[in-house]
Amino acid sequence: LDREIGRMERYGRQFSVLFMDIDYFKTVNDNHGHLIGSGIISQMGSVIDDAIRESDYGFRFGGDEFVVVLPETGVRDAEIVAERLRKTIQERIFNIDGGEYKITVSIGIATCPEHARTKEQILALADEAMYYGKNTTKNIVYVAS
Repeated sequence: LDREIGRMERYGRQFSVLFMDIDYFKTVNDNHGHLIGSGIISQMGSVIDDAIRESDYGFRFGGDEFVVVLPETGVRDAEIVAERLRKTIQERIFNIDGGEYKITVSIGIATCPEHARTKEQILALADEAMYYGKNTTKNIVYVAS
């Protein structure tokens, strides 16, 4: 994020952040155990890595949350990427220890400098957008406002 903020300040380049959270993940852990939950998280990393460009960055943020940084990507293109990720995850069958599991994610988007100018602000706004979507319907992409 520091690198992308520096590029924004020097060259006027925008970037977007996707903040993702697995819907009903506590239920997955409670019903199937933490080893299954860990397997889903591990496979999520691969799904994200396969779905983003080589120039993008995908990270596990903590627990069942992931952050994707999309350099030189405005809010409309970030929505396209986020929706593609959401649909890919929704349609995927996660195979872990012989079992098949389906999950969904809620994704929040914030764009720098449109929504925020610091890493703390952009993460907070993307997180807030994700929680807004999660608290309304789940399995949704929502843009910071």
